Amino acid sequence: MSILVVGSVAFDSVKTPFGEKEKVLGGSATYFSVAASFFSDVRVVAVVGEDFGRDEEQVFIERAVDISDMERIDGQRSFHWKGAYGYDLNTATTLDTQLNVFADFKPKLSSAARSCPYLFLGNIQPSLQCEVLDQVPIYGELHRYIPVLAARRGFLVGELAVRHHARRTGASKYGWDRFYKGLLDLLTVLFITKYTRRPLHSFGVFGLAALAVGFVINAWLAYLWAFRDEALSQRPLLILGVLLMLAGLQVLTTGLLAEMTTHKTFRRIDSYSVRDIVD
Repeated sequence: MSILVVGSVAFDSVKTPFGEKEKVLGGSATYFSVAASFFSDVRVVAVVGEDFGRDEEQVFIERAVDISDMERIDGQRSFHWKGAYGYDLNTATTLDTQLNVFADFKPKLSSAARSCPYLFLGNIQPSLQCEVLDQVPIYGELHRYIPVLAARRGFLVGELAVRHHARRTGASKYGWDRFYKGLLDLLTVLFITKYTRRPLHSFGVFGLAALAVGFVINAWLAYLWAFRDEALSQRPLLILGVLLMLAGLQVLTTGLLAEMTTHKTFRRIDSYSVRDIVD
């Protein structure tokens, strides 16, 4: 059995509370190929720069990993990642990412590489992004809430520190209208992430509240009319109580209609992401 690995071979600069190392060999293809070499023959397809030297090659050679398909580009530097860890070593903060030769990496597979029965792909973030966007309904200005919508579909969402740069050209589109548009979009996201499959829970809260307030007002006015012989024709509170009860009934009816529509159109497969369907 032979495994083909296509991914990144890089240098990592890592800082932890226990120590700090500069430009140690890293990358997804490196870690996977070394680990897999204990169980199988491994061939690596990757790209490195002129700073990838004999010492780095020796790591693969000692584990009998075939690097004949590893491309070396003179005059350029290898992929370099710099990050920091706290006491929770499962969480890293990216301080700097220099793609260098990896930015234009186009894997070139030899005939021997094509004959490998198993393939491992590392660093396929762009494809993963496309997979997320294909399954997340984005319209209007909801692109600002992609992490929330992606998390709802079951994707793992995390926070990554990035370096922001000053605008070089163009003008900012940020203005007063962004506030009310953002508020309306936020309400939309809250509704579709929490109440899309149970709309009556949203409409019902407002409907029942309006009904309760209207009922209390009308009950109090009925008491005054029945036991204290007070006229109600000049009381605007009566109109308010009736309007609240009518509004509450309308909101509840709207929620019931939305619930019936959801019941008729709901498909369980739409509730989560499906990678493959096996017959």
